[in-house]
Amino acid sequence: MSALGFRFLDKNDKEVIPTGEHLINVARIDTSAILPELTENVSFTIMCDVRNPFTGPCGATYTYGPQKGASPETLAQLEEGMLHFADVIKRDLGKDIKDVPGAGAAGGLGGALCAFLDGNPKSGIETMLDLVRFNEIIEKADIIITGEGCADGQSAQGKVLWGIGTNAKEKGIPVIAITGGMLPDAKQLYDCGITAIVPALNYAMPLKEVLEHSQSLLHDAAERTFLLLKTGMSLAK
Repeated sequence: MSALGFRFLDKNDKEVIPTGEHLINVARIDTSAILPELTENVSFTIMCDVRNPFTGPCGATYTYGPQKGASPETLAQLEEGMLHFADVIKRDLGKDIKDVPGAGAAGGLGGALCAFLDGNPKSGIETMLDLVRFNEIIEKADIIITGEGCADGQSAQGKVLWGIGTNAKEKGIPVIAITGGMLPDAKQLYDCGITAIVPALNYAMPLKEVLEHSQSLLHDAAERTFLLLKTGMSLAK
């Protein structure tokens, strides 16, 4: 937002360094020098693959901070700054983004685009499925096989598996997901239309080895999947 001309000032009207560490020091947002193009007849659509809010237990700080190595102390500091920043945004820009679904995407970028550019959040996967006319494609499908790098609780919060699963569930079509890995909270996907999850790892191995053998690992996972389908078909007979 600084690159687009927005200025973030502290209580002494000095410009604040635009990083997460300094959010707590933002006292005022100056919009007088924003790019002229932003004031013209222009609109922004924000394609998000998650529905995390800006702040809170499921917000940007506590969802993505640990992924980036933030300590509990750093997380508390960042969240305090995010809450303060959201209050300043509400006062100066008239946008309350704390609980907006998708506002926490990309570390809070979703919320920034909503507040500063009046962006319209839209599900990324739903947009893509509409573009490829997914519901027409699967109309006569018996089963759908999809995949993701790692299935976890975030996958059920608006990502690819969620989008494919929920659309297929409406039509009663089972969905199998072949994934690189699977965390315990990935079981949330079973409520989103994913019938089964098949991790591609054959045994515990270093990431370097996984990447080097990704093709054969995915091949083996697909083979196991179809062998199980074949078994199920024989049982049905």
